[in-house]
Amino acid sequence: MYEIPSKGIYQGDPATLWTLRPNLNQQISNPPYPFSVRTDKHGFRGEATSGAWLALGCSTTFGWGVEEEEAWPAILSREIGIPIINGGVPGWSTHQAKQKVAEWNHFQPPVVLVAYIVRDSQSAIRSDSAAQPSPFWSRLQLFRLMDQLISPPKSDTSNGYTHRVPLEEYKINLQEIQDSFPNSEVLFFPFPQKNPSNPWIDVLHSLPHIEVPSASEHWFFREDEIHLNPAGHKNLASFLKSSLVDASILPPSH
Repeated sequence: MYEIPSKGIYQGDPATLWTLRPNLNQQISNPPYPFSVRTDKHGFRGEATSGAWLALGCSTTFGWGVEEEEAWPAILSREIGIPIINGGVPGWSTHQAKQKVAEWNHFQPPVVLVAYIVRDSQSAIRSDSAAQPSPFWSRLQLFRLMDQLISPPKSDTSNGYTHRVPLEEYKINLQEIQDSFPNSEVLFFPFPQKNPSNPWIDVLHSLPHIEVPSASEHWFFREDEIHLNPAGHKNLASFLKSSLVDASILPPSH
């Protein structure tokens, strides 16, 4: 009788903790780079299987603007012959991750690759830990806006702005994420950025990590400061593979 507006690709509270909806199969307009989103019954992009590796991160791991098979977790999986769960959730910082990822330990991933940094260093009017739940009636519109625009981060904290996750919270959050997978090899890496946030990289490097190279501007979409284009995802997967061999996580034969 009445047309119910689409709730978009997210569920939960867009102010505090949200996830991808399970069993999605829809197109995102994202001009000028439309792409499709398919999720499994757990809300992961692709299929999650026990014993697979797990990739954690925000939209840069999810692969905003590219197809599922073009995102770096899928490419790396094909290159090393090991299934990798794409645990990227657009917009997440370590604050959202630490509340949720412990539930994913039941997949028993032998290796967890953690790439949270882009959203943590983003400037904001308040930190994520200070956010208050949004009114139920406003959530639908907020989720629509999230579907339409994944804004690039800004690191300027003048005029009273702070960061989504201040440095002192960032390391605590990373350690909590690491502790969520006691039987896994948890490796952190700073996701490539056009303008790296060095203080957050320094914190991340104090934990077990793998190195990735500085990214060329040609890795990114022309109109987007943070999201990799298909070539950028392919390059990142290649460098990650080499770094994993160097770290003895993968044998040289890979």
